[in-house]
Amino acid sequence: KLFNKMISVLKFIVSSLIILSIDGYIIKSINYPKISLSKLSALDSKTAVTKSFPSPSSLDVYVTGVIDSPVDKVWAVFKPFGYDIKKWWHIYETIQIISPPFQDEVGAIRQFKLGAYVPGKGTVFKEKLVARSDKDYFEEYEYVDSEPKFPGFAANTFVKFHSNSNGTTTVEWGSKSKFTSDEQKQALIATQTSAYTKGIEYLQQYFAVSKPLQIPEFLLEAKKVLTRILLDVATTDDNADWGYAVYPEYPHYPNIPMYELPRLVKGLPKSQAFGPTRIGKAGKRFAEFAFAYIGLEERLNKSNDPFTAFKAFQDGINLPVTPYAIENWNSDTAAALHFIKGLSPLTIKVVKNIESINKNYHSALGVQKLNEYISQKKLLVVDYPELEGLFPYKGMYLYPASALILNKGNGELDLLAIRLSDDLPVYVKDKTPPNRWTLAKFHLKVADNHIMQFAFHLGYSHFALEAFAVATHNAFKGNLKGESDHPLWLLLQPHFRDTIGINYIARNSLISTDLPFTDTTFSSGTPQALEIVIKAWKQWDFVKSSFPNQLLERGFDEAKTDGLEGFSYRDDGFRLWKILGNYVSSYVDAIYVTDDFVSSDNGIKNWIDEITSPFKANVNSFPKEIKTKKALVDVIQNLIWKTSAGHAVLNFAQYQVGSFTPNAPISLLQPVPPGNDEISLEYLVSSLPNLKDPAGLTKAAFQVSFSHFLTEPSDYTLGGPKAISPLAEKYPHIHERFQLELKLLSIDIKARNEKIAKAGGAVYPYLDPEFVPASVDI
Repeated sequence: KLFNKMISVLKFIVSSLIILSIDGYIIKSINYPKISLSKLSALDSKTAVTKSFPSPSSLDVYVTGVIDSPVDKVWAVFKPFGYDIKKWWHIYETIQIISPPFQDEVGAIRQFKLGAYVPGKGTVFKEKLVARSDKDYFEEYEYVDSEPKFPGFAANTFVKFHSNSNGTTTVEWGSKSKFTSDEQKQALIATQTSAYTKGIEYLQQYFAVSKPLQIPEFLLEAKKVLTRILLDVATTDDNADWGYAVYPEYPHYPNIPMYELPRLVKGLPKSQAFGPTRIGKAGKRFAEFAFAYIGLEERLNKSNDPFTAFKAFQDGINLPVTPYAIENWNSDTAAALHFIKGLSPLTIKVVKNIESINKNYHSALGVQKLNEYISQKKLLVVDYPELEGLFPYKGMYLYPASALILNKGNGELDLLAIRLSDDLPVYVKDKTPPNRWTLAKFHLKVADNHIMQFAFHLGYSHFALEAFAVATHNAFKGNLKGESDHPLWLLLQPHFRDTIGINYIARNSLISTDLPFTDTTFSSGTPQALEIVIKAWKQWDFVKSSFPNQLLERGFDEAKTDGLEGFSYRDDGFRLWKILGNYVSSYVDAIYVTDDFVSSDNGIKNWIDEITSPFKANVNSFPKEIKTKKALVDVIQNLIWKTSAGHAVLNFAQYQVGSFTPNAPISLLQPVPPGNDEISLEYLVSSLPNLKDPAGLTKAAFQVSFSHFLTEPSDYTLGGPKAISPLAEKYPHIHERFQLELKLLSIDIKARNEKIAKAGGAVYPYLDPEFVPASVDI
């Protein structure tokens, strides 16, 4: 008991330190509203539905206050009836619209559970939106049900906003109710009074203009969510086998087959929960972005260009500047290079025959010209069939785009044409009006961003490798029964460091069933993002997705018979792939004398069973047998690449390439109009987040902070001293050779990038071993 109390105290201290360390940068001076309450007689048995705010004297609860912001802005924030309300009103533990068609409209029913801020913690309520007027800034909703039940209780709640001459807003918030007993009346009036009071206080906090530093609300929410997750109690014994679990059904979307996602660990093993050092680094990252908000409004007001205005975030304190993205965001050459030096080099393919590209390109560019390019190995393509069948979501748009790219030689590429869907024409370079062409490029980049983030990054790297982490632990880690670690544990364990911990955070934040960060920031929304992951995972193959195999399938090889110069992912990758192969081969030779020792190793057999069994990791594409040293080296080389370099090339380009929104947007708010006529500049600008609007600013801020947080450098890189130090102690000769080869590669990559940077080109540092984490740890 004493130990448990000590743990509780320590958790409280750590939590307080985190919150204080972060809040120390974002202290707000808040003018809280003056609250007046009026608790009057109970309503008669039938609560009337009204379309205007009643007289305060007729209400059981009446609360009023002043918000330091114009009425239209206050109403825009208050208006959402579903889970978006949690952005500013923090009395809820959970909240969601539960009535079909699950839209935020009059008639919608929401269900919520009260959190720790008000009387009635843990109570689940259902309420119906009865009336709403954008013109009058008025809303009415009524009590439907609750758990526990309140027999005979009925209530209608009314909220009205009034514009004041000084630019502030007065809020009136009240309710009429029917009670069946004095006890019920006392309890429920206390709950309502506290809720409405807190509501006005939180609105004032949201809009407080006197604070020296304004922080986007999502960052405050992220801080709370991540702090809670990081301090969660670990539930699994590290000295026992870890269990497997499947993802639960996603609320309101029962048709999404969540069980088809890669398996995850059951609970949270103690060794996988993040410690104080890692928590402190997260706090530091939040603080860095918080400082970038100092003077943001002034910088935005000074900007005369609606596109370069997004640079205002980087012009603040502590955030790196990305000059190439800012200067070249609308360049066709840079747009083409994006697919070999940008967010993901995993989509671009060599076109081998004209039948492999969409027929709409044939008429748009001409069959003869296309065949000429193909015969000369000059034609490349990117396409995103995983996005077929998705729909506009919450005013955001996403197309199953594709594009043809011309290899002009000497590392120079050009964007030839863009196809967004069969319902729109193919947009051809120099034949499409400039604003329409730019909007098409925006949508192409959004499609690329979604496949990178959800198929390749979240699906193939994070989710898939968690299943391998669990299987490797169960097969090779020793336990309390006296079994020692398998020799392969020493080799593989560093490549799964913190993978389960970071995935635990992702599941409870980015794709949370409660308040997913991705739902209002990515065009797909969270439910459709999960569909992308599932569709991609069904196509994934462990062997075919190895570094050389996936390149070969797309038409690229080490000999550069594809004719593409400057493809650093391919060139650096083959060197690193060979270094990893030498490293693994040396280790396997050190612990296995002959192939017979491999084929008779029960630990390897258990590992295969853990990975392939449908009742365990359920990775069907993993080899069903490993009988030779060469086969073992191939498997481990492939796995270590995936955990290190394979993840690094997807993760660490996000800030340099994706933090400047016009260069790589994650959502667009306008579709491409039919036809090929020019669109207005205003329409083009309105496709991006509106930086003068709170919701738009939040979207843009999320993209910057998201990319900044996820590109935090690792302390455990392939070329660093920490990652495989246990191996260094036991096999120093293997470790020294490995580090020497990595150092030489790092020197060459830095020299090449320095030369490219001086010429104003796009560098590719993402396979530099000095920066490649040994595991998926961020």
